[in-house]
Amino acid sequence: MEKYLDKCVQSIVNQTYENLEIILVDDGSTDHCPALCDEWAKMDSRIQVIHKKNGGLSSARNTAIDIISGEYVIFVDSDDWIDLDMIASMLEFAKANDADIVSGGFYFESTDGTSFVQTFSKRLYIDSEIAQNLLLDSIRPEVCSKLYRSELVKQFRFDETIKYAEDLPYNFYLMLKAKKLFSTGIPCYHYLQNSGNSITTPYITDARATSWKMFYDIFNKCQENRDLKTAAIYRFTVYIFAVLSRVINVKKFRKKYFNEISNAVLQYKQDILNNPFISKKHKTAVKILSFSKNAFKFIWLLLVFLSKSLKAGKSAVAYIVFGLQTLVHAIRICMCRIRNKKNFIFLMLTPCHENYGDHAIAQAEKELLKDKFIYEITGDMIARFSNYPALFRMMLGKSTLVFQGGGYLGTFWFNYGEKLFRNVLKIAVDNKIVVMPQSIYYENSDWGKEQLELSKTLYAQCKDLTLTARDKTSYHLMKLYYPDLNIFLIPDVVLFLNECRPSRRNGAMLTFRNDLEKGISFSLQNKIEKYAEDRFSETRKIDMFADHRIDPKRRNEELSIQFERFRNSEIVFTDRLHGMIFAAITGTPCIVLPNKSHKVKGVYDWLFTDCEYITFMQEFDCEKIQSFIDNVCSKTYTYDNAYLMPYYDKLLDLINGAENIE
Repeated sequence: MEKYLDKCVQSIVNQTYENLEIILVDDGSTDHCPALCDEWAKMDSRIQVIHKKNGGLSSARNTAIDIISGEYVIFVDSDDWIDLDMIASMLEFAKANDADIVSGGFYFESTDGTSFVQTFSKRLYIDSEIAQNLLLDSIRPEVCSKLYRSELVKQFRFDETIKYAEDLPYNFYLMLKAKKLFSTGIPCYHYLQNSGNSITTPYITDARATSWKMFYDIFNKCQENRDLKTAAIYRFTVYIFAVLSRVINVKKFRKKYFNEISNAVLQYKQDILNNPFISKKHKTAVKILSFSKNAFKFIWLLLVFLSKSLKAGKSAVAYIVFGLQTLVHAIRICMCRIRNKKNFIFLMLTPCHENYGDHAIAQAEKELLKDKFIYEITGDMIARFSNYPALFRMMLGKSTLVFQGGGYLGTFWFNYGEKLFRNVLKIAVDNKIVVMPQSIYYENSDWGKEQLELSKTLYAQCKDLTLTARDKTSYHLMKLYYPDLNIFLIPDVVLFLNECRPSRRNGAMLTFRNDLEKGISFSLQNKIEKYAEDRFSETRKIDMFADHRIDPKRRNEELSIQFERFRNSEIVFTDRLHGMIFAAITGTPCIVLPNKSHKVKGVYDWLFTDCEYITFMQEFDCEKIQSFIDNVCSKTYTYDNAYLMPYYDKLLDLINGAENIE
């Protein structure tokens, strides 16, 4: 764990909420973790270190519970890390809702750099429905990614005899006692996944094989509440079959545990069959098991064998088909490039995801480059071609590569931006490469610093790489990080568009971030929403993300709808860069608030301070907002981007290879 500990502790000590009591429990570690803990304690007076004999995770947590003095508690495992505003935002939710528990979402991180997000609905749970929804999987069972009222936590202890899935019973007992739980719907906890950490992995141990027995105690607590009992039976069934699927595949464990687990299932046969939440698959399995245990084993093992065989066969076929499709695609692109040799460019890393801002960038880029023959290579296509570097290199040839603008350079959107960008650079070091106006951000962590150094090394290998920045902070950072590269300051290319049209404006639009870059607190967001509802006849909450992947072929059509939404609004409240830019190009009054990145404030200070109908506010101020609304909402505005055209002319010169550009 020592390789992850610094990142974990750093994410805690750097929290935006600073009034913390930080307890590090060394559970008899035999590596350098004890010394690292002591070093952290020397650097930060808020940190207290407890060294104890190894007793397991539950023992370590109980040791900390015994000495906590704060009003609220969060648990963080030593190989995980948390967003820097996790505690501040959760405290806001706790106080706003008088909640005993606040539960957030997860980033499931893998050691190979990939990740996925799991969130739940934003909702307030009350009394018995809290424990019920825990058992129904509407609330995650882990104690991490949660904030608890300390007085509640101190009433219970982790069962130190349970060596696997100990979080579920602990949370169940807490949630039976809790009066209110607020689910934020926001991911904030980064959970590092290692092999063998999940019941869904093939790995099986005695502790895992017997972990289902915790449900006997849970059942005892549910006897007087029918809804709770129904939920407990559902969770028991799903869990025990997950255990059984691992046990039955390993001969040693099959002999040792199959009968015991089967009998436990059959004990609750009628409850399972009558349960409305349990799937037909599990109910059928119970029926077969009750008919014959041997028949169940035979059918199960046969299905496993067939599944593995089919999977292996499908994988081989799929790999061949995928390769052939990629080859055909590459040949088609090569022919297109040869036919349009003089005017041909690749527009790389364009979106096919849900973000309207990214699609507006792509649309503006194509409009700017309309005299060129443009072939789009989306992020999905780069991921595909990266598996065949020789083919990818042949396909690109010596063409100019123009990369999509946006905010993906650095670590904010690493897997969807920087990582794919690098994949291309590795095979295109000899190509002319121009990156459209970008924001850049590398997090201040060991991992962030490591990624910056890797980028420096790779970028330096490119013979003709030009970066353009869309805000002054990014420009200065690029000049600092990459002193030998061509760096230019160019406005976000969406500002090249002019979407002003006659319209009938009505009501307020609110479009706020709900991701890594969110900067304003949720309490402030709620104040703004309440203000807008009181002030305007209609209030619309519009997401800058579609509820579906946007096909590049339908990009213009979908953007037209989004631009119309802005044109039909009296005013826009936003913390999004493209919320501000969409308002600008449609001539819509806009109040802009900060986000976590420097880009919003940077672009505003550079380009919009003299724009009458757009204003930036660092904090919520009713008087200033009201004054601004009174001054602008009764007027009609047009968007004039003539002063920006010299920048875009320079951008075209960079792409065309003009010399002596300043």
